[in-house]
Amino acid sequence: MDSIVNKIIEIDNNARQKLENAFNLKSKIISDAELEEDKIKKDILKRVSGRVAKVEEFEKANAEEKIEIIKTKAKESIQLITNKFEDYHAQWEDCILNKIIHNSH
Repeated sequence: MDSIVNKIIEIDNNARQKLENAFNLKSKIISDAELEEDKIKKDILKRVSGRVAKVEEFEKANAEEKIEIIKTKAKESIQLITNKFEDYHAQWEDCILNKIIHNSH
């Protein structure tokens, strides 16, 4: 009878040990999974940040190029207007003066 009770106690102890080992394994697996999740998140954020930086750099260069084109066109337009003024301002002044003189008589 004692041997049956001892056997039951031994089986119970083994079962408790196996259950404790299972809970410990579960905790370790969850902990490892959380660490892996954090690592994956950090890796993704790092890659995304790198891509964002490249896109920003590209867009900035593209915008600067467009700004230079606009500035060049604006300078050309100003120069064209300046040249037209220099070429024709005397004629325009004469024309305006003649209209004033002819309209006042």
